[in-house]
Amino acid sequence: VLVVSPDDSIARDLSSIAEVTWVPIVELRVIQGSSKLVINALRDCRNVAFTSPRAVRILVEDAKNSGLLEELLNLLRSSLIAVIGPKTGDKVREYLGRNPDYIALKHYSRDLVVELVNNYGIRCLVVPRSSEGVRDLNETAERLGVKLLDIALYKPEPLPNNIDVVRSIIISGLVDIVLLSSPMIAKLVCDSLRGFRVEGLRFIAMGETTFKSIPVTCVKSHELLVGNGSIDGVSSIIKSIC
Repeated sequence: VLVVSPDDSIARDLSSIAEVTWVPIVELRVIQGSSKLVINALRDCRNVAFTSPRAVRILVEDAKNSGLLEELLNLLRSSLIAVIGPKTGDKVREYLGRNPDYIALKHYSRDLVVELVNNYGIRCLVVPRSSEGVRDLNETAERLGVKLLDIALYKPEPLPNNIDVVRSIIISGLVDIVLLSSPMIAKLVCDSLRGFRVEGLRFIAMGETTFKSIPVTCVKSHELLVGNGSIDGVSSIIKSIC
C-alpha cells in the first residue's frame, strides 16, 4: 500500500495488515498566530469542532508558542467540544486535559454540523482546521443557519520532488494499492499520472468527499474503492482485497 499523507500516522496504523510505503506529497505549513484567532472566536461562540487529530495538536502548540495557552485552555474548558473520530477525541484528552462532549457518529464534517444542531441546538460553531478543509461543512452550516467561524491553522503545500517519486513508484508497478486520503492529495496524484497508463492498481478514496474530487479520467470505476472516512474503514477494504 502506498500512503502519501503529510505525516506517517496512517502508514503506522496500516502497517499491521499490509506492507506500507509512505511518501508524503504535501507538507503542513503552520499558520503562526492562528490560535489568537481561535481565542477571539471562542469569546463569541463556545462551540468548537475538531475535524482531525492534528488540528488539536497544532492549535495547542501555536498557543503555547504565542504565550496564549492558559487563555485558550480556560476558554475550551467552558466550551462544548465536538470531534470527528475517536483518535481526535484522544488528542483532546491528551492536549486539553478533558473529554470531548460529542464524538460524531459519522466521519464527515457536514454530518457533524447536522448532529450538533439536532442534539444541542447550536447556532454557531468554531472550526480550527486546514486551509484546504472541505467546503461541505460551510455549505451545510449555511443551509442550517449556523454561524461558522472557520479558522485555518495550517496550509498543506505540495512537495514536487516527492510527487515525482510517487509517480515513479506507481508506474513501476511497485505497489498494489494507493490510498488517497484527501481531495488535495487525490488531485496531486491524478495530475502526476496524466498521460501514463496504469494497469492492475487499486485506489482507495478514504472517504466520500475525496471520492467525489477524483477526476473520472484518473481512475477506472472498478479500480476505485471508497471508505467511510475512517482508518478502520480503509483497513477493512485492504483486508477484503488481500
